[in-house]
Amino acid sequence: MRQRAALLAHLQNTNSQYNLPEIGKQLAYKANREGVEEHFPAPRVRKTIEVHVSLINPYDHLLGAVDLSMTRTAKAHDAPTCARLQSVPGVGKILALVILYEIQDITRFPRVQDFVS
Repeated sequence: MRQRAALLAHLQNTNSQYNLPEIGKQLAYKANREGVEEHFPAPRVRKTIEVHVSLINPYDHLLGAVDLSMTRTAKAHDAPTCARLQSVPGVGKILALVILYEIQDITRFPRVQDFVS
């Protein structure tokens, strides 16, 4: 995930370094990355961006598979708790899974204060 984020950040940073107009799309989405290299006029820079985009695409696939596997495991393990965690504003699927697996067994915390700390 870090590598993917670093590559995406590099695309944005390169755009800023060359004082080009904003790309105007969220490059985290694969459909928005198609043709992004055309935004850069210099051939060498365009090639670098093309390579970075080609490296990001496999990460999308791999991270999607990991996400699906974790979600299936969590739902099989403790679906009600996972759903309850996702009902908290600001807690999405990934954060709910992190919390679920960090807590493990809630009864190991004798008091609410112990859990919160």
